[in-house]
Amino acid sequence: MPMTRSKTQLKRNYAAAVAGADDDTNQLLSVSRQAFIDWAVENAVPIERLTPNDYSEHSDNNIHNAAFFQSLSGAIQSSSASVVMLSEGFHNCREMMTLHHAVIEYLVDNLGFTVVASESGLPESRVISNFLQNLRKLSSDKEDEL
Repeated sequence: MPMTRSKTQLKRNYAAAVAGADDDTNQLLSVSRQAFIDWAVENAVPIERLTPNDYSEHSDNNIHNAAFFQSLSGAIQSSSASVVMLSEGFHNCREMMTLHHAVIEYLVDNLGFTVVASESGLPESRVISNFLQNLRKLSSDKEDEL
């Protein structure tokens, strides 16, 4: 079954469930939806523009996203999180990958995270592997200089 058909079917099933629900259930769904919207509006932290290294003290763009990274840092530190999971609504979107890049750099450079796992396809995993191998080589070369 094609993906678009299953999404269409899910929408139809949801619409049928809501249409067949009693008034109390529909009212509860409406209240729950509005409660989430109110919470999201109150707690949203805008990202005005984002490129990797935006969080850096030396970045000209730091002022645009400082609130986002402070909020992220506060949430992680207040919960003593040792795992942070990132997701996106769809894959291979430049903006989402740029956001992931910046967040991962922030987690590693500022919050001490040392392991990064990423869902990806086989071609992308080769690029990541090559990058990590190059980092190891650079690190080894620097140790040899000492």
